[in-house]
Amino acid sequence: MKKNNKNQEKPKVPPTGIKSRIKKVGNGIKKRKKWAIITTIFVGIIAIIALITKPKPPEMALFEARKTDLAQEISLTGKVKAAESVILSFERAGRVSFVLKNAGDKVYAGNLIASLDNSSLEADLMQAEASVRSAEAELANILSGTRPEEINVQEARVLSARQSFEIAEKELSDKLDDNYGKADELVRNKIDRFFSAPKSVSPQLVFNVNDYFLENEIESNKKELEDKLSAWVSAGDISAKASAAVSAFDALRIICDNLLIAFGGDITSIYSQSTIDGWETDTISVRSSASTAGSTITTAKEKYLSALNNLAIEEEQLNLKKSGPTAYQIESYSAKVESAKAAVDSIKAGIRKGMIISPISGVIGSTDITAGEIISAGVPAATVISDKKFQIKANIPEVDIAKIKAGNRANLTLDAYGNDVVFEAEVISIDPGETIIEGITTYETTLEFIEDDERIKSGMTANIDVLGGERTDVLAVPQRAVITENGRKFLNILKEGNIVKVEVKVGFKASDGYIEITEGLNEGDQVITSTSL
Repeated sequence: MKKNNKNQEKPKVPPTGIKSRIKKVGNGIKKRKKWAIITTIFVGIIAIIALITKPKPPEMALFEARKTDLAQEISLTGKVKAAESVILSFERAGRVSFVLKNAGDKVYAGNLIASLDNSSLEADLMQAEASVRSAEAELANILSGTRPEEINVQEARVLSARQSFEIAEKELSDKLDDNYGKADELVRNKIDRFFSAPKSVSPQLVFNVNDYFLENEIESNKKELEDKLSAWVSAGDISAKASAAVSAFDALRIICDNLLIAFGGDITSIYSQSTIDGWETDTISVRSSASTAGSTITTAKEKYLSALNNLAIEEEQLNLKKSGPTAYQIESYSAKVESAKAAVDSIKAGIRKGMIISPISGVIGSTDITAGEIISAGVPAATVISDKKFQIKANIPEVDIAKIKAGNRANLTLDAYGNDVVFEAEVISIDPGETIIEGITTYETTLEFIEDDERIKSGMTANIDVLGGERTDVLAVPQRAVITENGRKFLNILKEGNIVKVEVKVGFKASDGYIEITEGLNEGDQVITSTSL
């Protein structure tokens, strides 16, 4: 028999009905709230991250363009040393003319100390300087052109030459006309009678000549004479006619010579000896007339050609005077001036080689020459000791050498006295020859202290700032603001809140980081020198 255990748990049964649904709804609401909170937190985190990582607007550094003074300084380091003495000598040999300075005398740079006898060179110099003045006068005369009076004179010369030419031309023409008639008369009356068909292409002698070759030559001479007389008539200008006339008279003289040979006993003729003698006499007369006529025409032609050439020369001179100098003439006369000046410079150089001139200021340490003695080139003659107690030697790099020249001022400090004690110095010389220091090309530069100071000691280290150049009242900006693109320079300028890029031209660069702007920028412009995010 089973015992009734009232405390025995009853099995759990899932809730049913409305209570069950209410419970499910409650659980759903709890879950949605949980996810809403998670979503809200996630969105918040994303918003915070976005806010943190959002890019900030750039911060700009601005510079207002203004006019200012710029200076360019080159910083150097050098050593103080005692000024050295200079040993001087003549550059050529000669006799000492005079000595102006003796030991202990004060001298300044450029002072003459002694000189050789330069009298011969000085005479040459005077002559050379006169040559310069003469050459310059000729050049000035060429450049100034011809005066009207000179043109008038040349026109008169041309007129005279033309008149002389016309006279010579008429004389030649008259002589040609006269002598042609005489030549024709001599040939027709005195020569043609010895030939049958004298004007034909094959004239024949009316008598026989024992020498066959002589006979043929005389007949050929006749044909040639006729041809040259025809050439005389057909010649174009008067000069050609004169030449043809002389040639015709030569031909006439030649035929006369050959006829006289034949008349001398070498002919066979039916004519009497007296007739042949008469022929011989006439032929001699013809030959003489031909020779005289030829000479007369030759002389007249030479006179005509001379007058023609003279007229051409005078006309050319007139044209030259009217047209002015040519580039070649100007260059030629200019070269004469330069050559004359070079001769002067050469003589002056020779005179300077016979002088001792102090290159520095100081005192004469010694003079080892006396007036009248003969001295060779290069022999020590005098010593000059600088009146500056101390100098500074410094080596300037190649990149800075163009910025410095003799006469530039410098401020310097000495390590022994610190940066508060400033001394002044001046550049007195720059060695033209380079000095290589650790592979860098430098040029030794010498500076002198402006004032003597007992605190300065040889061997002290000097820190030097040499003023290489300066500009006053110029528009300038920091160099870092300049942008270079493809060789062109630009600035970024803030205008009405916008960045505007403008092209500029730059000039002088200062040692303090500023640079001159010569074009493209106005005073007061806001220049952007840098930006940061």
